[in-house]
Amino acid sequence: MVYPIIEGKKYRLDFRGYDIKKQQPTFYGTEEEAIAFQNAQIEQTKMYIKIRLDRSSTVDECIQAYNAQELSAARRRELTFDHADKKAAHLKHFADVAFEGKRLGDYKVAKLMPKDLKYLGQTYPDPSRQNVQRRFGTIKTFFKFCISENVIEDRNDPAKHVKITLKGERRMAMAKTNKAEKKKRRRITVEEMDAIIECAKDQYRPHIITGAYTGIRAGEQCALQWNDDEEDYIDFEENRIHVAWGVDILEDKSRIRGSLKTHNADRFVPLATNVRIALREHKMNQPLKLRKENFIFPNKFGGLGYHRIWLKYGLKRACKDAGVEPCTWLDLRHFYASVCIYNTNLNLENIAYYMGHANSTVTEERYAEWFEHAGRDKQVIEELDAAFAVQGEAA
Repeated sequence: MVYPIIEGKKYRLDFRGYDIKKQQPTFYGTEEEAIAFQNAQIEQTKMYIKIRLDRSSTVDECIQAYNAQELSAARRRELTFDHADKKAAHLKHFADVAFEGKRLGDYKVAKLMPKDLKYLGQTYPDPSRQNVQRRFGTIKTFFKFCISENVIEDRNDPAKHVKITLKGERRMAMAKTNKAEKKKRRRITVEEMDAIIECAKDQYRPHIITGAYTGIRAGEQCALQWNDDEEDYIDFEENRIHVAWGVDILEDKSRIRGSLKTHNADRFVPLATNVRIALREHKMNQPLKLRKENFIFPNKFGGLGYHRIWLKYGLKRACKDAGVEPCTWLDLRHFYASVCIYNTNLNLENIAYYMGHANSTVTEERYAEWFEHAGRDKQVIEELDAAFAVQGEAA
């Protein structure tokens, strides 16, 4: 895969997954020349390492094959390279864990038992439940891969019935018994948002308005462009935004416009009047030197913007000046969801679509408390309206 650094002049070649020493070299020339050079290099080297797996395969061998499969999926844009890299890091830690004086990576997969995995949680640098569950989810997926390759049978899956013991087991047990004290998802009111926008600097006001009143993810907002050769992503005639790109993080930690988080994230989000006005003004006032890559919210060089800059110098300062509790960029997305749930008659499927969730179940689970409260409030209002109407007739 070839990524443009300077269109027509400079490109980054991606050799991850191939037996090539330099994984991401820079190529100077046209895109066609870069692709031709990359293909020639691949032809001269071994492609994905093919490992014949069987019941005598070690954990290290299976991990190597699994990582090759994930990189192949990333090349097909079925997941991001950042996601594949995180999985590889999880499995590397798993393989390096010592059990009875021997690395788990040196064990044969068929010889592993549930007891070998039970205390993995205690070896993680961050033993929080979310981190442990994420890492162990990767391990479970890895063993499913081993089953598909006939290395082990399903009934012998060592991760199937394991409950990991955590360092913070006592703390987590206390949290379970004190669910009422659990921090709730932040819900910003419309009045608070109006105050934040009013106090925001002109430089960052369009960023905040767009994040709050479209509900798009931070990476999706960073990757937004006015248009390209194929279409206008901001359609002022139809009053909608086409969310078609996200942000990928490469091995060298550089950021490029890339794939979306879920398969349903490619969507059209309606533009509210205040967003349309803000974006029109922003486009008219945007210096031409920042239009070289056509990003709506670029960095100071016209390249891919970064929401952490907007948060630090725009949103946090606006919250402070407005006297509002500090919020994150993700809270803007939650604000959009809360408005859809409490202040509109949109059904669950439509809200899930505008949020770009994989399915409506994700939306329902993530905002279960809000859906419950909104439904209860609407029912109470209807009953009160009916009761007051009856009393009015009686009077």
